[in-house]
Amino acid sequence: ISSYQLYVEVVCEELEWLPFYYEDVPTAIVDTQGREEMPKRELISRVLNVCTYWMTSFIKYSSWLENPLNVKAARFLSKGHAMLSDCMTELDIAK
Repeated sequence: ISSYQLYVEVVCEELEWLPFYYEDVPTAIVDTQGREEMPKRELISRVLNVCTYWMTSFIKYSSWLENPLNVKAARFLSKGHAMLSDCMTELDIAK
């Protein structure tokens, strides 16, 4: 399994449990099946922070990105990182 594929799987697993909420969702609290309830904003903040951490670490420490054969995937990863940063800025979520 390539390091990029592993990275994508980790991020996807992290996001898998969190649906993207729209402003018209009626409740402000997510049911966590018997666990402590948490505001949606905090859930989204936590997931975005975890994804940002994994993405930043992958970009910083992976030698995989240095391989010229992976330039398209590296561009895709860079674009995704920028979009994630924009989303966090738009939602006013501190890194």
